[in-house]
Amino acid sequence: MDYPYISLDMFELKDLITGSFGPMARDCVANLELNQRMLKSLHMIQHNVPEQVLQQAAEEMAVEILQRCLKHLDFQPDQDVLLQEFQALFPKQFARLSTTEDKIHTTI
Repeated sequence: MDYPYISLDMFELKDLITGSFGPMARDCVANLELNQRMLKSLHMIQHNVPEQVLQQAAEEMAVEILQRCLKHLDFQPDQDVLLQEFQALFPKQFARLSTTEDKIHTTI
């Protein structure tokens, strides 16, 4: 069938993650509980969607959330809670972050 009046814009699948989680990560950086829930949501996305690009975007956003929070959270116990949450949900990424020069700014 031909539909001459229908127009669909193509979009990047990655934008589903960055467009929804990015603003919250930026604006709610000081809210520990919200950041924990975002990490859990990204973990569920990473493990339950078949699209590799969405899995990768979820992982990248989780790393960004962790790094942003560690930079802005002043209370060390809050940082520790977030680190533990991230390590439990994203163990491979946590190991990679803790062994590179681009590592998180805390002692692990």
